[in-house]
Amino acid sequence: MAIAMIGLLIVWLFGAGAGKAYRANNVRNGFLASFSWYIDRLRLAQVFDAFLVRLQYKFSQLGEMTGLFERSKLWLIETTGISYAVLLFTILLAWLVGGDPVLVGAGLLGALVTPLFRIKSLDARVLTRKRQMMLELPNVLNQLALFMHAGDPITKALSRCAVPASGNKAVHPLYGELARLKLELEQQQPFAESIERFNKRCGLQEVSLVCTTILLNHKRGGNYLAASLQELGRGLWDKRKTTVRTLTEEASSKMLFPMVVIFLVVLVIVAYPAIMLLENS
Repeated sequence: MAIAMIGLLIVWLFGAGAGKAYRANNVRNGFLASFSWYIDRLRLAQVFDAFLVRLQYKFSQLGEMTGLFERSKLWLIETTGISYAVLLFTILLAWLVGGDPVLVGAGLLGALVTPLFRIKSLDARVLTRKRQMMLELPNVLNQLALFMHAGDPITKALSRCAVPASGNKAVHPLYGELARLKLELEQQQPFAESIERFNKRCGLQEVSLVCTTILLNHKRGGNYLAASLQELGRGLWDKRKTTVRTLTEEASSKMLFPMVVIFLVVLVIVAYPAIMLLENS
């Protein structure tokens, strides 16, 4: 057990010493710099190329459009470091308690499961972002149609929609992307290219449908485009209801386990005195 722990420490210290140059780049943490050096030295980025491509797609769905390869590689470095730390901690703990093999097995299992948990967490972030956009998109379309019916051109209407009607300053993914779109339009960037970038950053099928409708009809403008967006918004309300229903069902299922635990605790509290009375009698 002690040999395994010393071996793990030597591996980290050697990589930390060889990876000092990486601290000046994206990996500033000295602990992670060791794994950055190993990943580059062993060419693990090329080995897991297909996996990194999927990671880049996930990060693009979170609105990150630049430096996707570096961000995915940093995620791989962080995951490797966390798995290594879990394994090292459990081996150290097992050594302190006298070499318990169960703890070693738990450490190996934890090191293997850590990447799965991180991937699941990333998927949950993507799903949460999409649902937040889906819930707010019908409201934005209604505002956009109202501004256009009032005589605003599409560019000005989009800029006005970048601010929530409620005045809430909390960061919302859809309004954040609209704010970025507003900034691009104020910088006189091509309208079609700005809309396309907005569509890619959102990564939502319903937003893609809205962007396609805008690009196909913005030259006509006026009430025609406003009516198209309004009709599209009415259709999205049904999808919004479906999303809300899904969230409600998930919340109910998450409450089921705590309710079962509470029921068992109450059952023990109530049944224990009765059992003790029966034994005493």
